[in-house]
Amino acid sequence: MDSTELQRVGAEALVARAAFYTSAAKAENTQRSYASDMKKFTTWAAKNGMPSLPTSAEVLACYVAALADSGKKVATIERAIAGIVASHRSARLDLPRGRALDEAMVGIRRTLGTAQEGAPPIVAADLRRMVDSCGRDPQGLLERAVLLIGWVGSFRRSEIVSLRVEDVTTTRHGIEIVLRQSKTDQNGESRTVGLPNSADVDMCPRQALVAWLSMMKIESGLIFPMTDAEVNRVVQRVGGRVG
Repeated sequence: MDSTELQRVGAEALVARAAFYTSAAKAENTQRSYASDMKKFTTWAAKNGMPSLPTSAEVLACYVAALADSGKKVATIERAIAGIVASHRSARLDLPRGRALDEAMVGIRRTLGTAQEGAPPIVAADLRRMVDSCGRDPQGLLERAVLLIGWVGSFRRSEIVSLRVEDVTTTRHGIEIVLRQSKTDQNGESRTVGLPNSADVDMCPRQALVAWLSMMKIESGLIFPMTDAEVNRVVQRVGGRVG
């Protein structure tokens, strides 16, 4: 091995070590954030006479509502949930997830809003008309899935196109989607978003997702193999149909 090759190998080793320490720093920062979030929740729960460890989806729904009312941003609330869930996982307790929490978070995202890259918001009445205009062919199923999953989850276009089959978990309450390295998390960590089932089958994000994956026989990888711009065109096309 000549000197040039030795230098290259040495540089690669240094880069690898730097990446290792960067990852370790992120993990340590995340654990500190989680511990802080759990401590705040424990204090709130004690003050309000509610259990903290273990807790339930219903109690957690009350907590996130209190956070929203106090002016906390959606990203901060989602990080708090992640910290509380992580504490339960570390203690090998049942995770406090369920329909009550999922529905509370849907309402919070809709009320407080999340940054949508400059796109005009779609209100519930408009969404209903847009979904009703979607057909049952592959294009229609794609439109329906993009609209419902994007709206209920308050996902950015960039988040929609990054969703993977492996990051979706089906529960009896709906679906949970892991967003990896979301822009809303300063540490670049993943977050889990719950999308509750809807009694209206035509407006249910879970049903829309299953129909799309089944039609296209997608079993792994990207759920929507498209670009940010193509997602925007989907929304514009459907919006144009309903006026």
